[in-house]
Order: sequence, then structure tokens, then C-alpha cells
Amino acid sequence: MELENFGLFLWEAVTFLMVIAGGVGLTVLRRRLGGQPGFTDQDRRFLFQRSKITRSAPKLLWNFCVAAVLCFMTILLEVLFLAHLGPGLLAAVLLVTVVGIVNLMLG
Repeated sequence: MELENFGLFLWEAVTFLMVIAGGVGLTVLRRRLGGQPGFTDQDRRFLFQRSKITRSAPKLLWNFCVAAVLCFMTILLEVLFLAHLGPGLLAAVLLVTVVGIVNLMLG
């Protein structure tokens, strides 16, 4: 990585982390205002419990490879078309798109 681009990389990394933190904060705030707990039991099970995958290993590997290729192609297209709109919007769109693809293929 060139030294001139290192500052840009750091700035985009900070922006990406702030987008994630802001999304989590808004989710917790929305739940609290709706009278629900900010961090539910379902969240704990999703984040900390072992996954119970029922697919066979070759099918899971195939779906993982397809998801990786789709994510890569989508990231390339989104960077080409959305990079000029700013790193915050690009990070948010990339995160939502990649999570959607992984959820569709591996969920």
C-alpha cells in the first residue's frame, strides 16, 4: 500500500466502523423507544450460540463459493458506481448488500 493512500484507507476504515456503530445504536434506540429490550435473547443466540448447519459439506462449500463470487462481483460494481458518492454511503450499501447475499446463500 502506498503511503499517500494510507490516510484515505484509515479514514474509510473509521467511517465504516462508525456506520456499523451508528446502525447498532439506532437499532437499540428503536427497540428501547418501542418498549423492547435493546439486546434480546434472540440476539444473544444469533451472535454467541454455535450454528446448527444441516447442509452437507459439499453443498455448503458450493454455496459459500457462489456467495463469495457474487459478493466480489457486487462489490466491484458498487465501487464503480457509488464510490464518488462518499465512503459512508458506499460502506453502508456494501454492508447491506453483502449481508443480503450471504443470508440468501448460506441462511
